[in-house]
Amino acid sequence: MTYNKGRAFYLQEQKVKRLERELRELQRDEEGLAEKITQTERKLVADGIAEAERQRLLKELRHYEQMKPENRAEYHQLSRELHWEQQKLDRLQLEQ
Repeated sequence: MTYNKGRAFYLQEQKVKRLERELRELQRDEEGLAEKITQTERKLVADGIAEAERQRLLKELRHYEQMKPENRAEYHQLSRELHWEQQKLDRLQLEQ
């Protein structure tokens, strides 16, 4: 019985750690996306940009802007999942 409880605790702990890693990755992605948007905006307002390049940059900027809500939604979903999994882990820890 103790083995099963220990194993369940270990597996739950691993699940929590995996979710924490995924959240950190999403945060880094969000920061990288913000930086890409800033850089693209700077290029767009620079003097001497050809029309074709300006159109390409605008398209790129729109793409980055569309990715932001997707990242945020995924982040919030993972955050909620982490919260529930952390609660399960806490309950398992109390049972031991």
